[in-house]
Amino acid sequence: MSQNKAKYAIFFLLIFIATSKILVFGPEKYEKTELSILQLKSAQSHAPIIIDGNSALDVFPNKTGSGIVGDPYVIENLEININGLGSGIVIKNTDRYLIVRNCTIENSGILVNETDAGIKLDNADNIIISNNHLKNNLFGIYLRNSYDNNITSNNLVNNSESGVFLLFSDGNSVSYNNITGNQYGIRVGQSGNNKIFMNSITVENECILVESGANNDIHDNNLYCEGDIEPEPEPPGPPYPIYPGPPVNVIVLVVIVISVTFIIGWRVLKRKKYKSIPKTAGIITKPAVSIDNVKKIKNLFMVSKSVRIVAVAEVLGMVRAELLQFIVDNREKLPGIVIDGDFIKTDSVDDVSEFVDILDKQFESWKGTEKSKDGKR
Repeated sequence: MSQNKAKYAIFFLLIFIATSKILVFGPEKYEKTELSILQLKSAQSHAPIIIDGNSALDVFPNKTGSGIVGDPYVIENLEININGLGSGIVIKNTDRYLIVRNCTIENSGILVNETDAGIKLDNADNIIISNNHLKNNLFGIYLRNSYDNNITSNNLVNNSESGVFLLFSDGNSVSYNNITGNQYGIRVGQSGNNKIFMNSITVENECILVESGANNDIHDNNLYCEGDIEPEPEPPGPPYPIYPGPPVNVIVLVVIVISVTFIIGWRVLKRKKYKSIPKTAGIITKPAVSIDNVKKIKNLFMVSKSVRIVAVAEVLGMVRAELLQFIVDNREKLPGIVIDGDFIKTDSVDDVSEFVDILDKQFESWKGTEKSKDGKR
């Protein structure tokens, strides 16, 4: 019967483990979104790039495409080490359609007044900056007076000022970027109508700092920062509904399942414990007294007048508690035997012989001196 109960207990426990995640925490779609940045393709080393104007972009050699909506220019797979002087890619005064992707840009200058950055747009529109690895720059990506650009799926690491900075720039989208180890995550200065969402930001100060600007749509970002977070209230209707937590009846169900599992398991273990006790519990069995055992015990006391109770009990085939109880019950017949903590003490070997003889005679007079099957050690 106890085996069936054990099976039921295990069954209920497995059900609880399998369902607790959904019952308590909700479906997976409500969990934190981990952004994954695509691995950069093999890149070729390139010097820093400065493009000023549409005509300069048109004649820039290291690109593909035609600069229109359906066939934008593409600058990709470049590896630029700025070596502490200026910015990596600077694009100014253009409105051609352009994609900058799969580039690794690092070690910009540190001049704030020059806004040194990995990628800098100044009065440049219609540009997609995607899947770039920008590290150890002053700014990761810097926009000034630039509109309708898309900054997405970039890895911005250990840039000393900001991962992304928007200044006087409206209508841009900043999404799905991994921003780590910068002083600020995303800074917005005098810029409005920008969309900032689904970014993963871990920085020292503010994750998203809006110094001025209106109607910026900021929502669903994963923020791990010491400063302020999400400066603007989230707009209604995020892509996924906010999970409000389990209803009361679900919490009650979880409590009931845990309680039933605990009670059944406790009763099964208790029943098993009771059944494991031998039927002869409480009946002291006859020790294995023999000439050889008496000789062993005498030898113990000849070596030392103080012998551990456990050692004597082992020779007699008894447990410590049985031997101790016998000595206590027969202390008047054994004046030379003294219990001192975990030791039996005596001043004479003759007292030991008398102790063993009394033990043997006492057991002969008791009932149930034969060891049962359950009582065997």
